[in-house]
Amino acid sequence: MIVPKIKELVCRRFDLKPIDLRQRSRKRPIALSRQIIIYFLKKSVGMNDYAVAATLKVDRSYAVHAYRKIENWRETDWETRAMIEGIEDEYPVLRGERDLV
Repeated sequence: MIVPKIKELVCRRFDLKPIDLRQRSRKRPIALSRQIIIYFLKKSVGMNDYAVAATLKVDRSYAVHAYRKIENWRETDWETRAMIEGIEDEYPVLRGERDLV
């Protein structure tokens, strides 16, 4: 239930459709959307690398790389931090303020 909501919020932020995430595209908006979704699935939902990879149909090593990349960018890049905090503001569950139910 929470996975589709995360996908919806991130896709809306990048003006994409959830089906666009299934493309094997490396275009920046699509790749960054996938990476942010992976970040939220691991950080907020608590999924492990294998579960994230299976959910998004990506390789496990990509899931690990994407999480680390967004985590690093959140600490060092103000634009990425603002974007992620904006998504968290829209859906406070991702920040851990309410239960995931």
